[in-house]
Amino acid sequence: MTERDAFGRETGSAPAAAPEPSRGRRTPASVAVVVLIVGGIVALVVGALGGKDDRTTVGNAAATTPQAPPATQQATGGYATPPKPASLLRARVLADALARLHGRGALRLLRVAPDRVDAQLVTGTGGLRNVQVTNTGQVRDFGTGGSGVAGLPTIPFGQVDSTAPARLVRTAVARSGRSPSRVDYLVLLMLGTGQSWNLYFKPDGLHFAADRHGSSVVRR
Repeated sequence: MTERDAFGRETGSAPAAAPEPSRGRRTPASVAVVVLIVGGIVALVVGALGGKDDRTTVGNAAATTPQAPPATQQATGGYATPPKPASLLRARVLADALARLHGRGALRLLRVAPDRVDAQLVTGTGGLRNVQVTNTGQVRDFGTGGSGVAGLPTIPFGQVDSTAPARLVRTAVARSGRSPSRVDYLVLLMLGTGQSWNLYFKPDGLHFAADRHGSSVVRR
């Protein structure tokens, strides 16, 4: 009869040794599986870095590959970038600004810059009124001052050619060899010979003058 200890285990013979795990060679099948897994990972990463429109590849790699924010969003807030206000040197934008000035007085002088229009108006009581319109459509009325200027020559709003500034800019840029971004401002005046558009470049004030339509351009 076999003797047993307090835990019921046989004491008459040594316990059989547990079989050691096999350390033999990997089979060809196991090697093939490893190669397929590694190859799949490499293909996934390359597809995520180089693909632009492959939604499946990019979607699978999103957990491991950081994605750059879209060009139309801010990198921090995720909001679409607001559109840049249009330049008042463009005919349509300038025409809209002139419409906002209409009815505030007769036009004595008009200064046009890419970001704002400054108008000097003659009121019905003979005073000078200064009004500004920005390229976002905001109107700023700085009030009326002075008197006795009712006889000064003025320009009817209906006779202001809103296409003149852009035409003058193109000619002045071509003749000077300067970039349009260096245009500082334009001024429309009423002279004895009629309306005259005047363009000034920054930073040196290079001056070109033209007629009411932005044509017949001369360098001053």
